[in-house]
Amino acid sequence: MPKTYNRYFEPFVGGGALFFDLAPKDAVINDFNAELINCYQQIKDNPQELIEILKVHQEYNSKEYYLDLRSADRDERIDMM
Repeated sequence: MPKTYNRYFEPFVGGGALFFDLAPKDAVINDFNAELINCYQQIKDNPQELIEILKVHQEYNSKEYYLDLRSADRDERIDMM
């Protein structure tokens, strides 16, 4: 890793371990997984709204709720929820 750089590029960010450890001021991240990129985008652009949504999920936290939500995501019912 160079000691200095102008912009950080991460083509396969995944969990972002290196990206978050370096905490670059100017960065471009990417990943093949569009849902993962959407997650990072929501954290960046809508943190308060995301927190409120996560609070709702926390209230219903159970194995049954998780399995139903996972099933809804897989058969695209999630868009109607």
